[in-house]
Amino acid sequence: MRFLMLNWRDPANPKSGGAERVSLAYLEGLKERGHEVFWFANEFAGSKSEEVINGIQIARGGGSGKSVLMARRWYRQQKPFDLVIDQHHGIPWFAPWWAKTNCVAYIHEVLGPIWDAFYS
Repeated sequence: MRFLMLNWRDPANPKSGGAERVSLAYLEGLKERGHEVFWFANEFAGSKSEEVINGIQIARGGGSGKSVLMARRWYRQQKPFDLVIDQHHGIPWFAPWWAKTNCVAYIHEVLGPIWDAFYS
């Protein structure tokens, strides 16, 4: 199967944290079971547009306000995915609206203080 994780950050992002570590472990488990695994995230200063981290294909594009459009464009250029994992960190990627496949929402943390810290 082919899996795609949508997350605002990836493991190489200097601002990545616990959500990215847990997500990487989940995706590594899928990879170890023989699945194709991809992760789309925002670009950041000095980032490559594509790289492989622990066997996971990482693609990056856009930043604040553009990453959903960039993800959608990138997605349309790929072979079909069996599942898109739309990771919510306050704001979703809205994948069910543009990914023509199965989608699940993945909410890593309860928002409370996190919401206040990011979206004052």
